[in-house]
Amino acid sequence: MEHITGSIHAKTNEEPSLSQPVNKADTGCQGKFLNGEGHQNKPPNILVYTGEDGTSTCVKFNSIKENLLLCLLPDQYVIYLLKPQELTSSPWQDNAVLLVISSSNVPLEISETLNSFISKGGKIVNFCTELKLSILDIKIVATSEKTHLSCMNYQGSVVKLMKKSLRLDMSDCSLTSCMLLFQCDSDRKSMIYKLQNPTTKGFMILSQVHLELDALLLSSGEEEFKQLKQYNKERLEILQLLLSSYLDMLCGPGSQRSLTSGILLATSHEKLQEFLLSIKKFPQGKIPCSGFTLHFVDSLPDYWTPALLADKIPVCCKINDNTAELSFNLERYRSYLQTKVLGQIIIYFDVVSTTMTLLERFTNINGIVAISKYQTKGRGRGENEWLGPEGCAMFTLHVSFPLKSQLGQNMSFIQHLATLAIVQAVCDCPGYEDINLKIKWPNDIYYGSNIKVGGVLVNSSLSEGIVSCFIGCGVNIKNSNPTTCINDIIQFHSQANDSQLEQLTVEKFIAQTLTRLEDLISCFQIYGSSRILPLYYSYWLHSGQEVWLEESQEKATIQGLDEHGFLRVKTSLGNVSFQPDGNSFDMMQNLIRHKKLP
Repeated sequence: MEHITGSIHAKTNEEPSLSQPVNKADTGCQGKFLNGEGHQNKPPNILVYTGEDGTSTCVKFNSIKENLLLCLLPDQYVIYLLKPQELTSSPWQDNAVLLVISSSNVPLEISETLNSFISKGGKIVNFCTELKLSILDIKIVATSEKTHLSCMNYQGSVVKLMKKSLRLDMSDCSLTSCMLLFQCDSDRKSMIYKLQNPTTKGFMILSQVHLELDALLLSSGEEEFKQLKQYNKERLEILQLLLSSYLDMLCGPGSQRSLTSGILLATSHEKLQEFLLSIKKFPQGKIPCSGFTLHFVDSLPDYWTPALLADKIPVCCKINDNTAELSFNLERYRSYLQTKVLGQIIIYFDVVSTTMTLLERFTNINGIVAISKYQTKGRGRGENEWLGPEGCAMFTLHVSFPLKSQLGQNMSFIQHLATLAIVQAVCDCPGYEDINLKIKWPNDIYYGSNIKVGGVLVNSSLSEGIVSCFIGCGVNIKNSNPTTCINDIIQFHSQANDSQLEQLTVEKFIAQTLTRLEDLISCFQIYGSSRILPLYYSYWLHSGQEVWLEESQEKATIQGLDEHGFLRVKTSLGNVSFQPDGNSFDMMQNLIRHKKLP
């Protein structure tokens, strides 16, 4: 075996350290939409493996996540903790653009999973962690368990960072190349390098210095803490450089948007007055919700600041009939809305944590909708997060109906009606019929079969025989990153067919979605699913698809939806139905798996 502890020898392709962090947004390398296969297909997930469990894991993960977010462009990536048991059991390999490893070591049984990830083109950045990877023909061994301050060259200056000394063992006949990225100031030993087998596109960045953790978690005393803090800016610059230049992440000045107050809007003066009358039962217009209070006021008080908006959210009821300065174009929205109930009352926010919890106290107001320009903590199914950048249509709608009704007896259909309404909002328009939008069971919107552009989340409650459903929708209308958007698809379709289809606006899309949803709900309440399913199947991805049932370990064929809206599959023993809340469908693997409770 060849031992590499200092400068990389014969297998090294040296490349000078870059002097400035590269912002891919400025290089024209953002992966613009070219065709159905040419765009980034993987979800924009960054996974972090710390190899630990318990409270310390949470603290460490939060520190890594915070440091990554300081380097990455806002609203481009979702960062999740990858637990040890999930490394070998969950289908994370097809759902991650980057794996960050920060642990003492990686067990051998996990190494095979990492080999598979790299063989599929996966990228890993390894901070000071012992592991063995056969695909790279390497074994990384710590020469000391202790970390120590070390000096590294950066932009012609010396930067002090916390280092863990590692030995990199490689066989003499190894094909793996080692590209030196950074080296030690005093003895010129390697600090950070890129390891890649030329037979695969995947690779690993190995760092002997901790760039991912704050000084507080690394220092053993006050003096170490002060020295690490002194070079905190440079540490983050180096981390950003690795992410942007070598790992192809979209980087820039990370920042957290400040929450804003809300604005009450209505399609007519009469609708507005009806709503204001309905909330008079709440003293001083204060409506307590889960973890926060909505405060309806005539105008924003002077003492309101963004810092207060986490738990006290004002909603302005009077805007002097002037909506010209709003980010949301009410007139455009109103011109496309053709409903009797849905979407007539709007609570609008420029920036909100999530719209899913804003309407929970409005169960008596059918059709009220909360809309936001940005969301800082958008929600997906289970523990998933939903990115909420500008250009997405993000809203939550409240719909109520009797329990003793067609929809009340088959509530699972509400999410199917919502996904169908979203697709129809685009594809029902003249000239847009061939836009290739599809429905993935149970609640996702796809372009073709592999690019997700939106999704639906439904929470429901029952009170006095009335079902209240809160339907959250998030669809990327006009933001080309991090994956693709509806307007990219429309533009591509126009170019391919020599046409000039008009680009969608968020207001038009939401209005048309609500219009079609109201029609679909009305149709379902009268005729049940018989008139809905032919429309639904014309857009969904799964008719006749063969899948593997993980729990029963057998093949099955998807038949469609049963009378309750559950997924029906044909097995060797007959037809079986799967509820959406208890199961998930991994399209990459054609796999239906039972979702385990945490």
